[in-house]
Amino acid sequence: MDNFFFSDYSFGGSADFGENKWSERDWLAYVKRSQAEIQKISKLYFEHRRNMSFEDIMTIAGWNIATSEESDDSQNSEPMTLINHPVYIASRALIKCLKSAIEELVSSSKCEPMSVLHLSNTIHEASELICVAVNSTDLGEDLLARSYYKSALMALNSVLAKIGEFPEDSDKKEIANIIIFDLRQLCLNLSN
Repeated sequence: MDNFFFSDYSFGGSADFGENKWSERDWLAYVKRSQAEIQKISKLYFEHRRNMSFEDIMTIAGWNIATSEESDDSQNSEPMTLINHPVYIASRALIKCLKSAIEELVSSSKCEPMSVLHLSNTIHEASELICVAVNSTDLGEDLLARSYYKSALMALNSVLAKIGEFPEDSDKKEIANIIIFDLRQLCLNLSN
């Protein structure tokens, strides 16, 4: 058996390299801050989206969703990981808003359970594709990231089509469409 799995850097050992020697408590606080930021942006989005662009909402929340080449992380004292990447935060907030909007839309409509399941699965797929794209960017695999963003666009187009199948035109349907268009715009900007 390979000794790599039994070294100090295996699953139970220390994987913190360099100057970063955070404790588990530090990392848990870091995760909670990420979740709080996603919640804050989701709340701001629902409050202000009809009057402001998503980029303006992110700016008010203190986040720059510029591509990694344009952003300056030199002033950031925390390590840059997936869960505090601006695009990750932005996309997770939008997905959270989309799930909430879809929940309201589904609860007000009579839907077949299988169509709701397919819709939910497609939203989940888009979310995962965006997450892998952000991670690919962090690993320096820009072409791979672009491929994942384009795949996420296809999944979001499927979500848009599935929402179009809902019987009535409603405010709830319009809100879901606006969220999808914002997610699509995010992916389009990053896939070029």
